[in-house]
This record gives sequence, C-alpha cells and structure tokens, in this order.
Amino acid sequence: MDSIQTQLTEINNELKRTIKIDDIKTIIKSVVEELFKGYQEKIEKRIDQEVSKLSQENYKLQKQNDQLSKDIKEYDEALNRMYNQLQETEEIAKSANARANYNEQYSRKNNIKMHGIPENKGEQLLEVVNEILTEVGVAIEENEVMAIHRIPGQKDRPRPILVKLRNNEAKSKVMRKRTAIKSLSTNGNTGVKITDDVTRQNTELISRLLMDERITAAWYFNGSIYGQNGGRRIKFDIYDDIEKKTRKR
Repeated sequence: MDSIQTQLTEINNELKRTIKIDDIKTIIKSVVEELFKGYQEKIEKRIDQEVSKLSQENYKLQKQNDQLSKDIKEYDEALNRMYNQLQETEEIAKSANARANYNEQYSRKNNIKMHGIPENKGEQLLEVVNEILTEVGVAIEENEVMAIHRIPGQKDRPRPILVKLRNNEAKSKVMRKRTAIKSLSTNGNTGVKITDDVTRQNTELISRLLMDERITAAWYFNGSIYGQNGGRRIKFDIYDDIEKKTRKR
C-alpha cells in the first residue's frame, strides 16, 4: 500500500511538471503575435517607404506637368500669333495681287486680240488686220497703233494678233464690229474673231463663274468682270466669294 501511494505521488509530481495544453496555446499565441508584430512593422515601414517614394515621384510629375502646361500655353500663344500674322499676310498678299491684276487689266484696256487669222512669212500685221476690218467698214490708222504683234496661242492654230491701241475710241470702233467680223471667212478659214485682252486671272474668274450654277452668264466689260445672277448683273473680283456675292441683296 505504501508502495502504491509512493508511485501515485511521483506521478502527480510528474504531471505537475508537464506543460498544459492551454499553456502551449498561450506560448504559441505569444510567439505568433510577436512574429506578426515584427512582420507588420516591416510591412508598415516598407509601405511608408513606398508611399514616400510615390509622393516624391508625384511631386516631380506635378512639376513637370506644370512646366508642360506652361510650355503648351506659350506654344498656343505663339501659334495664335503666327496664325494671325499668316492671316494678315494672306490678306495683304490678296489685296496686292488684286491691285496688280487691276493695274495689269487697266494697262490692257485699249488692247484687242484678233484670232483665227492665218500666218504668212514676212506679213505686215497692220495691213493683214485692216484687210479684214475693211470688209466690215472700219480700219485702224497707223497713228492709232502703239504696238502690234502675234502672241503665243494654241498649238496647230494661228497665233493671235495683239493690237495695242492708243485710246478707247480707236478700240470701240473695232469692237462694235465683233459680230460682223465673226461671220467673215478669211482665206477659206472661218472663225475669225476679236476679243478684249483679258488678264489670266480675270479669264480664270470668268471660267469659275460660268461653272457655277448660280451664274447664267459671265463677261468682261471696261476693265471688270460681271456675272448674271437671275435679274442681277454683279461685278466680281478675283477673290470674291460667289455664294456671298449672289446671296446679298
């Protein structure tokens, strides 16, 4: 009996020395919390570092963005100035070109062109011209002519004869016979005609007007170009907007 009691006492003492499950849980929990606390601190420190880096990068980007915005504003202002200067230059160029065309046309106001007259070697042009004009009852006096010569024309056709007359009176007496001259036959060739000496730009303007459905007729008269729009006769310049001109009342 005493032996059994002794063994029980030893077992009891041994059990006292044995770690309980709750103690183990507590120890494990403590260790895990300690580990997690250290890991969490590392994570938070890393996050703080990354946030700091991002903040610095964001600051740099913001500065760059501010500079870019400033540069873009300056470029826009410079572009607007250049555009305005270009517009102004274009208007000046148009105005200068229109004046030059007007002056050129004015210098030609007493000129006439005669088309469809056959060419002959050694021809005396004033005699050739008067030979045709006398058939309709007019003639150009030598003192009325400032210059007379042939000018480039269409291929395989006689070059037109340009007659630069001294005044409008001499021109008018010839131009009044245009219809009669057009019906003449010269050396078996029909189609002799007289026209005004119109500048290239005014000729192009007439063509442009004739291609527009709002214009039923277009012609040159006394240094200017006109177009027929319904019952209206409208004067056009080389840079006029046809739609705006025909819309005005």
